[in-house]
Amino acid sequence: MYKLDLHTHSVESADGSISIEDYKKLITSKKVDYVAITDHNSLDYALRAKEVIGSAVIVGEEIMTTEGEIIGLYLKEKIKPNQSLEQTIDLIKKQDGLVYVPHPLDITRKGIGIGNLNKIKDEIDIVECYNSRSISILPSKKLKDWVSSNNLACASSSDSHGKIGYGRTFTVVSDKPTRSNLVKLLSEASYYNQPATLVGRLYPSLNRKRKVSA
Repeated sequence: MYKLDLHTHSVESADGSISIEDYKKLITSKKVDYVAITDHNSLDYALRAKEVIGSAVIVGEEIMTTEGEIIGLYLKEKIKPNQSLEQTIDLIKKQDGLVYVPHPLDITRKGIGIGNLNKIKDEIDIVECYNSRSISILPSKKLKDWVSSNNLACASSSDSHGKIGYGRTFTVVSDKPTRSNLVKLLSEASYYNQPATLVGRLYPSLNRKRKVSA
């Protein structure tokens, strides 16, 4: 069995602070076996971490679109922000990436709303049903019903922006994840969800302030 976290933020994100050394410790401690680095509108650190750490790192990017945030997994090149949702998904697919929807319906963190989810439902590969930084870690009935009715794969991810408390929320799959088998593995996965610690919730604002004052 393998534990994976598909949504984290490194020092490359303006509000993130996880270093390559932190990611190494996360993996060597077996808190997770695979981790996606999904910085805001950037791919550089994820690519560098993969070179250093190896296959345990999944390269991703959390991309701001005109309709909210979307994540591309298994990317090779950065995708520019502030394009339409449809354009951004098309660019993810052109790289043979996977389309991952982070914190859907969450208006406080620029989650994609139900109307736009319906527009792109045929292009979605994975929905983040559990996010440790959500006010309620459990998905709403609306989201559960929508995911079920569209037969989509779910993931449980930490959305960690720092090392305190990461490795608490993850998905467990039965085989080593790859671009080709991840969606199938998630359809039979188990989910482990713990709410983020207080520091974990405050990391984004703390990290921004620290970087501005540095």
